Amino acid sequence: MRMLPFMYLMKTKTVLVYLIVAKRDFYCKKGLLQSEMIYFALHLTQVKASYEIDVHCDMDVFEWLINHITRANVELDVKSVVSILISSNFLQMKKLEAQCLEFIHKNINQVVQVPIDLRCITAKMCSSLAQLFTIYDLAEIHDPKSKIEDQLYMYNLSRLASPLVKCKLCSKVMHLDFFKEMICDKGELELDRLGNMIRNHEL
Repeated sequence: MRMLPFMYLMKTKTVLVYLIVAKRDFYCKKGLLQSEMIYFALHLTQVKASYEIDVHCDMDVFEWLINHITRANVELDVKSVVSILISSNFLQMKKLEAQCLEFIHKNINQVVQVPIDLRCITAKMCSSLAQLFTIYDLAEIHDPKSKIEDQLYMYNLSRLASPLVKCKLCSKVMHLDFFKEMICDKGELELDRLGNMIRNHEL
């Protein structure tokens, strides 16, 4: 990616940064790049005649990202969400990265059908994704080629190394992270925030 010289608009004094990605021209406000793509904040602190910045990003994905930060009407979809996740992580777009992980969590069975190597998802991102899944969610994953299911199980199993707790009502021993998710046979009936009748364990 090559960043061409800044252009100052006479009326607003807004600094526009021109970018070339795979021979495609883009432009965006300097302040917006600095606040939304933290990666650029380190490179745009000083006013220079020109910049040379290497960014490994697909042209269509970068166009989506620019539209996203300029509040254009763009939505995540199962075909591109993994690529957007990788790019948002590289460009340090934490909020968008979290949105991508949540989208993958909600649409995992559709995402694993997309012809893409999910090993491009880093260990740290995979760990963050695994934390969104409950033991019940994992059981619903249909991933015949084991593109990511095994990793999600491994990360969740590693969580089992943290403390176990015992319910004082039913005496069952369980992992602390699953304490509020499991049903207690001897617990009192209560309404959850969705209006469902539940029986909670007690410490």
